[in-house]
Amino acid sequence: MGEHYSKPQWLSIADKLLELNAVEIGEYKVYHLKDRGIDILKGNEEVSIRESRLAVSKATKKKAKYFDDYEVETFDRFRVLRKEIATANKVPPYVVF
Repeated sequence: MGEHYSKPQWLSIADKLLELNAVEIGEYKVYHLKDRGIDILKGNEEVSIRESRLAVSKATKKKAKYFDDYEVETFDRFRVLRKEIATANKVPPYVVF
């Protein structure tokens, strides 16, 4: 029963049942059927959920832009300064902050 629904779709269904006061969340986040939930399960009461609510959309990934042009120039200047300080102190650049 319900194998054709994905996990996110089942979570949407559970949210709807919570809204309808058909289930409650008990101890340890376990769902418990209430009287209305039993009526729904037995088919004595019908519940409709909009198709759009069950539609699962994947998030789009944005490409991160790490530096603006002026930041690249500043970063390069700090990198050169870091190398100079490291050389003067005879340590590797990664220990200079």
